[in-house]
Amino acid sequence: MISANMCMVLLFCTFLIIVNVFTIIPNFVLGQTNQTNQTNQTQQELENMKVQTEIKLLESQIEKETSISPIFPRQVILDDSNDWDYTNFQNTTMCDINKSFLPGKPDIAEVNYLSDGRILNATLWLSSPPQEPKSTNQFMNISAEQNMTSDNNKIVIDIKPLPSGNLSLKDYTILNRLDLRKLPSYRAITENLNINFSHYPGRQVYYTYEMNNQTLSESKIWTVANNRSYTVTYTADNRDRYDSDLGVVQKIIQSMNIGQVSKDFTAAEASGFTKYSNQEANFSLWYPVNWTLNANEESKGKITLRPEYKDTLLKSSSNIVMSIDVNSGYDVIGEDYRVDIDWDPVRQSWTYELQESSHGGKDKILGKGEFSLLDERDDHTGFFNKEKNFIKISLDLSKLNFPDQYSLLFFATDSYESKNNNCSTALIDMTDEVHVPPPDFTLLTTPTSVSLRPGDVQNLELQMKNNNAKLNSFLILSTNESKQVMVDFIPDRTSVPRSGLATSLVRVEAKSDATARPYTFEINANITFPTELTSYLTKERFNNTDGARIQEHSFFTITVLPPYTDFEKFANFTNSVISPISGLWTFLAGVGAVVAPLIIYLKRPRKNRGQDDDSKK
Repeated sequence: MISANMCMVLLFCTFLIIVNVFTIIPNFVLGQTNQTNQTNQTQQELENMKVQTEIKLLESQIEKETSISPIFPRQVILDDSNDWDYTNFQNTTMCDINKSFLPGKPDIAEVNYLSDGRILNATLWLSSPPQEPKSTNQFMNISAEQNMTSDNNKIVIDIKPLPSGNLSLKDYTILNRLDLRKLPSYRAITENLNINFSHYPGRQVYYTYEMNNQTLSESKIWTVANNRSYTVTYTADNRDRYDSDLGVVQKIIQSMNIGQVSKDFTAAEASGFTKYSNQEANFSLWYPVNWTLNANEESKGKITLRPEYKDTLLKSSSNIVMSIDVNSGYDVIGEDYRVDIDWDPVRQSWTYELQESSHGGKDKILGKGEFSLLDERDDHTGFFNKEKNFIKISLDLSKLNFPDQYSLLFFATDSYESKNNNCSTALIDMTDEVHVPPPDFTLLTTPTSVSLRPGDVQNLELQMKNNNAKLNSFLILSTNESKQVMVDFIPDRTSVPRSGLATSLVRVEAKSDATARPYTFEINANITFPTELTSYLTKERFNNTDGARIQEHSFFTITVLPPYTDFEKFANFTNSVISPISGLWTFLAGVGAVVAPLIIYLKRPRKNRGQDDDSKK
């Protein structure tokens, strides 16, 4: 039998077991719950971090989409023609430019550029269509042909009796046109049916045709006089050679005389020229002393002139560059980026590169120093047309992180070498440097209008404010001329610092005989930004003292009134002389009215003054 004590022990143990069980189970459940909560919290934190990351990415994307560079419409840079510089490569000899012919010279005539804030587009307008460099084999073949057919470059004057008596110019023109159309691949470019050829009416046509795998450029001028036909044919190997001698050819043609001499060369015009006369044909001309004239066929009425022989050089490479200088607070002067479209002589194709340049010094170096590539495209095409005179350049401004201020410079470079490699040179044509956003200036005259009588002079103030924070400027002032109202600027040229203000005195004088009417004057401010550049080919400095230029305008009006009439002159005299005297008299009368009683009082005897004082009491 189990004793009562034993039962009590068993019951107590059972109670402890039950208590422990009920204690462990909640703790286990609670632990599981806490672990689940911690897991959920971790997952929530991860979700929050993911959301924050997505928000930051979205904000960055929005910022990227909304960040743009300045937006501006089409801007224009005008560049002088034939203003390239000859540059000598290192370790080579300079070609004799006067005895060398360089085909396809780089000549920038104009640059147009605009931007929507994201893409910068530029168009370089050239004086002639761009030409790709030829391979060495192509060049050797062309050179051989040109050496064999060097007489292609010439002027031929053909004087013949008319085939059927008094043939009219119109009929002779029809015959010439029929002959021209027989030329292989004949293509008329321009035709002028109303020219003066040695004081006779004439006709002229410029055309091209094919011969010996070459496209020859040729022009023909003709007239009829004294029962003879006079025809001048100017032929050149290609358009470049044609253009190179065209000025001299035109001078030769202008010197030609048929029949009685109506005009001869002056001493100045004849400098470097010599005269030729054909008495039988009653014909004469002047030609350069370094040209050769062949008149052996004179009896047949044919005269041939050939220019001095020039060795054709090979265009070995070519590149077009848009240089970008980004303005910054810590910027040193120099190029930061460049778009370089370059000819690859190995692949015989064009490459496009966006380069980030390093500043190797304090000078602006326009050249291939140390740089990193931000973008590169091989076999770049579609940026020019061989029949058109332009080249297209574009730049994605996001690759530059959308600069808010930058400067642009464009230049084209062609390299040349002789077929035996003993001579090489290069031509570079560089535009002025321009700035983005376009410079902003304010011109204000104070007052904006004045009225003057004949003989009057008045000074106005002209304020010139430079709103650009980066550019110092130089202004030259001018205005339209008038014989009746004289306008002078004092000074007429001045410098305006960046974010600065300058003033000039505008002296206006109406002449004594000026007609009474309003005169509107336009103030023209020619604003330049001087720049100094260095060629990457020779490290030679180019001092662009004129720099890029812009024009700003402002207007003011001068109204000239009629001269004073006699009545107005008298009124002015009254107002200026009589009125002041009258006013002074009135003032003195008032003072007298006050002072007179006092004087009388003081002058009276003392006794009388005492009686008066007693009576007042």
